[in-house]
Amino acid sequence: MVNIAIPLGEATITLLDVALLTRLPIEGRAVCTGGRQLSGWRDMVHRILGERPPPEVIRGSGLRCTWLVQTFSQLPGDADEGTISRYAKAYILYLIGAVLFADKTSNQIQLLYLTLLDDPWERIAEYSWGSAALGYLYRRLCGAAHKNVKEIAGPLVILQLWAWEHILIGQPYRTVGRGDTAPPPQPGPDVAYGSRWNFARRTRKHTGSGLGFYRDQLDLLRPNQFLWDPYPAEAYAAVPEHSGIHSGAWRASVPLICFDIVEVHLPERVMHQYGLVQGIPPPCDTEPRLHQISRRNQAGAN
Repeated sequence: MVNIAIPLGEATITLLDVALLTRLPIEGRAVCTGGRQLSGWRDMVHRILGERPPPEVIRGSGLRCTWLVQTFSQLPGDADEGTISRYAKAYILYLIGAVLFADKTSNQIQLLYLTLLDDPWERIAEYSWGSAALGYLYRRLCGAAHKNVKEIAGPLVILQLWAWEHILIGQPYRTVGRGDTAPPPQPGPDVAYGSRWNFARRTRKHTGSGLGFYRDQLDLLRPNQFLWDPYPAEAYAAVPEHSGIHSGAWRASVPLICFDIVEVHLPERVMHQYGLVQGIPPPCDTEPRLHQISRRNQAGAN
């Protein structure tokens, strides 16, 4: 778990934030191989998406993003149900690999996520995509906190939306009209709460002050500049049943699994975000050796 230290206490992105802002399910099947064979990538792409990529667009288990976009950008007018399904899975793979679980290459999509799309649609929907995305974000934030690291990967849209909801410093203005062709979608059963920022207007008031201004402002953060629980009651009510929010999964201390990445969700350290009094949190062992485990070094021996 990655906690953000502010003058008012600890805060972090939680499963509740992910469920409300993105509508990704936060409970279900773990996002992992499940014993699947991770090899023969070109054959797997051909079997699932119906197109065989040339050897030069695959490096290790990474597929060049530009090939995916160029190949599946336009659905044929006479597409049958099978073709529509393959194009839909290609689009989902793009969202997964380029948005939710993006790496620092910016033009590579990891094909291990495609193994999860080799299931019927009903089974694909059973994965806990939200918890996997949060675990992936925790790991990337932890890596970005190291000295001399200048890049970051992961679902940064979740981090951005969380910051806009909770921290008033740097929060953009939300407007309707003023040349907009249509009002922003209203959060509801089919629209995530985070979409309310679609028509945000970012201010350039402090652009000239640079990073130093925001660092100073965050160091001097006052109680009225941080919203512990910014979500209205209707935001909770609009979340569909399959998300896991109504089962109380967002309050659970559980591992967040995304293939080789395992992080821990510890809501007891940020009770203010649930409208509760924060006591002394119990000790937790996040086990640094977990960060040494990867698909290249599964034992984490170094």
